[in-house]
Amino acid sequence: MQTFAQLEVYRRRADAAFYWGGLILLLALAVLLGALPAFAQTPGAPADPTTADLLELVRFVGGAFKAGMWFAAAVGTIVCLVLALRIYGKKLHELIPDDSIADKPFYFLFDTKPGGVLLNGLTAASVVVTPLMLSGEQFTPAVAGTALLAGVGASQLWGWVKDLYEWWKQRKPDPAPAQAAGLEAAKKPGTGVDA
Repeated sequence: MQTFAQLEVYRRRADAAFYWGGLILLLALAVLLGALPAFAQTPGAPADPTTADLLELVRFVGGAFKAGMWFAAAVGTIVCLVLALRIYGKKLHELIPDDSIADKPFYFLFDTKPGGVLLNGLTAASVVVTPLMLSGEQFTPAVAGTALLAGVGASQLWGWVKDLYEWWKQRKPDPAPAQAAGLEAAKKPGTGVDA
């Protein structure tokens, strides 16, 4: 017979599976239906931020501080830092000497796989949050959380698609070695190929 604690564990697991499964399903439907246009772009045209986007967001953050909207101003400041890092970080990384301690964060973000994943996730969340902030609507923690989950979730889905595609390409055998072996066998007399 199961105890109350065991039933509570099963209930929590079922709730978590329902929540995350539903969220993934909603994100997949949103991407398939085109509700998230930033992620419906072709792979050759990334949705990288521009300097104009950054300046418009800086103006918004200044207005948010003046109006006393502290949450929107704090999130806007973080998004400004992420967008500035995405736009100018690689150039700054190249300017700083490699043996400098100031280059270590840039090395992590631009030269390692975990850093690249972190930077791409933050950029995807920032690209989703920025239009919400600039729309003029009330920017609340619930809206920020939803946008953050949508951005990171869509970025993760795109990463899974790329990983599956790479796996699929590696799965197919390369015909070049087999063709080369056939040509070598055809050149040798007595192998039965030239008969």
